[in-house]
Amino acid sequence: MTKASSPPVRPPTASTTKRIATSQLKSGMFLVGVYQSWWKSPFFRHNRLLKTQKEVDLLLKSDVREVMIDPSRGLDVSEEHGGQSDESHAAAQPPEVDGVSRKERSLEGDMPSSSPLSPQEASLKVKHDAMIAMESVFEGVKTGASIDHPKLQQTMQALLEQVFAQEQAMSEVYLMQNLQQFDKTLYGHVVDVAILSLMVGIQLGLNEKALEVLALGGLLHDIGHIRIPRNLLRRKHELAGHEQVIFERHVERGLAILEQCPSISSDVQRVVAEHHERQDGSGYPYHRTADELLILSDIIGFIDQLDALVSHWGPPPDLPTVLAIRKLYMAAKGGKLRTESVEALIRCFGVYPLGSLVSLSTGERAVVVKSNSLERLKPIVNIIKDQQGNFYDPPFIEDLALAHPSARERVILDILNPMSEKIDIRKYFSTIT
Repeated sequence: MTKASSPPVRPPTASTTKRIATSQLKSGMFLVGVYQSWWKSPFFRHNRLLKTQKEVDLLLKSDVREVMIDPSRGLDVSEEHGGQSDESHAAAQPPEVDGVSRKERSLEGDMPSSSPLSPQEASLKVKHDAMIAMESVFEGVKTGASIDHPKLQQTMQALLEQVFAQEQAMSEVYLMQNLQQFDKTLYGHVVDVAILSLMVGIQLGLNEKALEVLALGGLLHDIGHIRIPRNLLRRKHELAGHEQVIFERHVERGLAILEQCPSISSDVQRVVAEHHERQDGSGYPYHRTADELLILSDIIGFIDQLDALVSHWGPPPDLPTVLAIRKLYMAAKGGKLRTESVEALIRCFGVYPLGSLVSLSTGERAVVVKSNSLERLKPIVNIIKDQQGNFYDPPFIEDLALAHPSARERVILDILNPMSEKIDIRKYFSTIT
């Protein structure tokens, strides 16, 4: 397949762009890119007119030190601040920002290890720490010890606080890690189920006590796996007959472990008992129906299914998140799950989650690289193919919520399967560091 010679709207050339300190930004400038990892920026690296001071403030508060602007498409810096020397950058720095002096900010820049973490980096750290903690808890139980309840509580509280503080960052981290397609451990699975269940619970307006039960239930729902033979766990999606019966006993074995820890509440135990039950009675081990199930059990069960569909925790091939959610939404419509739970997750991820491959009204193909919280049907996309199916070289970023007078309006028409289209979504994202 030949490559398209150029996209309809060419990216700005080097002759029209200018590299400036972030402190020199002002509303009315046209942002082209940033000089840090994608995680560092509140925006993706895309063409964007900074219309308001609020957008400028988001960059000023981030860890982004320098940006690229296109003066031909927006305001330029004043002559006295237009140079690129260290002195001009220093002169542009305010004497004090949020109580931190220019000298302190300069020292901070000299020592990257002391730089504040971006929301995504902070979320990655909390998630990583939670996985280590749950490995310690589960491995302790394997040796005959009881559940380390203080560590479990600390992990639950850390996840709850991070989801409340940075829900969007947590969802971005989950979606991006699934795009990387690494093999997920039991500890990664239970932490992800806890995180996504909390996100759904917050969307549904659950109180703090219910959210704590959700987090603990997510962290413990598969603890019974440590009592199942490893050879069965390795083939857990290929079992039938007697082997499947043995595998399904991980629920009762998990409950037996929890019963040895009196500090685990009865609600958490019930969530663990019911996470494989379904609204229509088709689940196991008790075949309970909708009026017998806790809403918290339904949330955990739904998220457990989702994680199996989109990650290496489940059977291959992994489904794109948006297609997995569509599949679960149809299951909810068929009476297996609560529709409200699925709709709540859609509100968390957006109608078109990060990593979705979509077709546009122009006939082009694009990858969703960032959601738009104000206009959910108009995310930021990386446009990769033209109307004839040829790859753009290079692909280019477009915010579908912004009007572009020189180009036709682009609207998402449909969601596509990357495997059918033979497209590796991962290559269209910046490397996570």
